Amino acid sequence: MCYDVTDPVTDPVTDPKDDRQHMDAVKPNRGRVNIRRVAHEAGVSAQTVSRVLNDRPDVAAETRQLTEHHVDGILFARPSTEPDNRYLVNLLRDRVPVVTTAYHIPGEALTVIDVDNIDGGQQATRCLLQRGHRRIAMITGPGSWKSVHDRAQGYIMALEAAGISSDSRLIAEADWSFRSGYQAAQELLARGQPFTALFAHNDQMAIGALRALREAGRRVPEDLSVVGYDDIPMAEYCEPPLTTIRQPMREVGAVATRLLIQAVEKPGAPQGEILLKTELIVRDSCA
Repeated sequence: MCYDVTDPVTDPVTDPKDDRQHMDAVKPNRGRVNIRRVAHEAGVSAQTVSRVLNDRPDVAAETRQLTEHHVDGILFARPSTEPDNRYLVNLLRDRVPVVTTAYHIPGEALTVIDVDNIDGGQQATRCLLQRGHRRIAMITGPGSWKSVHDRAQGYIMALEAAGISSDSRLIAEADWSFRSGYQAAQELLARGQPFTALFAHNDQMAIGALRALREAGRRVPEDLSVVGYDDIPMAEYCEPPLTTIRQPMREVGAVATRLLIQAVEKPGAPQGEILLKTELIVRDSCA
């Protein structure tokens, strides 16, 4: 049996304000068991099972729970924003198969399925560059997110490839919400630095920015072009319909599940990061 550790979806990953992890496990009826079989089922050493049975205090709570429930592996779907990842590190060191989506632990051998956000940031910025824009503003998500760092890096790389230096006065940080995108766009306009295009790190912030631009008398796309990220359903129906970067989230889940099953059935399978490509979806917010 595999744990699926997830949280409510926003970006379309997870809301960093919600620190709950949801674990659902089934204890299968597989007949007579012994310490070695429990260890095999839980993916830990026989010594770890022995420590659990003897209620030793030197066993991590997460490892104890997995051992007691005979869990085969964990699919962990959460962005790399939590400073405390000791529970995952403990599981990895007890040889519990773990696959994560967009969650990285520096220095640990881990299978991670993620979106190529550097390429996504490049695609969004190139879309605007190809339409003649040179002054391209950016609204980022929270700086602690790896995806934010990668999208911003893609933006900078695309600008530099076109011979343009990035300008910190054209960059504002927000928190993924409609309101924060609205406020960030107002802040960019108030700085008085001219720009003709805007790349927002998600569609919600882009849609919030559209409202701020409209209230400021800026027409989209006649006066200013806007690109979002995610391709949420609302992106197609806002006014104007939003050009955006589509993330292959269904594929991320399918690949992560397949690799977790593989890790459970074939211990010792190669580990590493797998990046899936994004897709530019062109609509009416760019000219």
